[in-house]
Amino acid sequence: MNPPAPIIRRAMVLAAGLGTRLRPITHRIPKPLLPFFGRPLIAWTLRWLARSGVREVVINTHHLGDQLRRTLGDGAAFGLGAVWSDEQPEILGTGGGVRKALEHFRNEPFFIINSDTLIDLDLHLLEQCLLQGAAAAMAVRSDPDASRFGAVSIRGKRVLRIRGEGISGGDAAEETMFTGIHAVTPDFIRRLPEQGPSCIIRQAYIPALRDNETIAALKHDGYWADLGSPARVLAAARDILHGARPFGENWPEQFAALAGGRWISGRETPGVIPPCAIAGDARIGEGAIIGPDVVIEPGVIAGEDIRVRRSMLLDGARCPDHASLDHAILYGGMMVKAD
Repeated sequence: MNPPAPIIRRAMVLAAGLGTRLRPITHRIPKPLLPFFGRPLIAWTLRWLARSGVREVVINTHHLGDQLRRTLGDGAAFGLGAVWSDEQPEILGTGGGVRKALEHFRNEPFFIINSDTLIDLDLHLLEQCLLQGAAAAMAVRSDPDASRFGAVSIRGKRVLRIRGEGISGGDAAEETMFTGIHAVTPDFIRRLPEQGPSCIIRQAYIPALRDNETIAALKHDGYWADLGSPARVLAAARDILHGARPFGENWPEQFAALAGGRWISGRETPGVIPPCAIAGDARIGEGAIIGPDVVIEPGVIAGEDIRVRRSMLLDGARCPDHASLDHAILYGGMMVKAD
């Protein structure tokens, strides 16, 4: 049976962040353009949205936003129409950026997603929450550290409290964490100030709960990864190498095939300890030992007698002879280590 036709056709992709945890790489490129298995990170999100029935995205920008515009253009390469919302001179936060762009959504409900999130969520399930009368719907997941991230307390399919604030009572509530993916109505977003920075949690969600508005919770038990730090980028790459399928069946086959240590180039390489993924045009010197859990992007030149494991060598990186990398990301001449 074919899935029902999507009703929500627009999404806001949040791409204005500074990427502070990935500096110094993000001094040169905005985090959404971080190379990830042969494409910019945001490109995977856009492809997933298009396959899910979204037809138009609004992308907010701030830090190095001109690079994002040049790279993504009008969105046609991803099967989408892209509208740009630049935030200058100040970044407007998780609420202000969405409020500024509200006019682009034509008074219709829309999805909001971070540009650095991988998830195999069925967006149709999230939109159904709005069709059943919710003002907004949050995709949440179980996490033993939910309280550290600001717990979302739910009972069944309804949010009761966020960070301890909202509907009183509900001792049987389940503590979850917010995945950063939600569906909202325009009226819900109009709770936010029209001008200036704002926080969508503090200034929209929590007041709505206090007013007893219905905020739906969609419990997600599948794959989810937030690529906001070097450790999380490397963890997500490792997941993929070991068989995870971000975006579920929408994960392109050529990258799903990397599971189990297969190569983009299809070649066998001496000195490689799988699972790894090595681009076909990467050059690796003699005596190198690569792996396990290594991604080497297109255009990389790796020197002789290097030792690389649990790392990513990104688009055009140069790794000198005799270098040793472990739990690191190399881009150009810059390296960040995971904590």
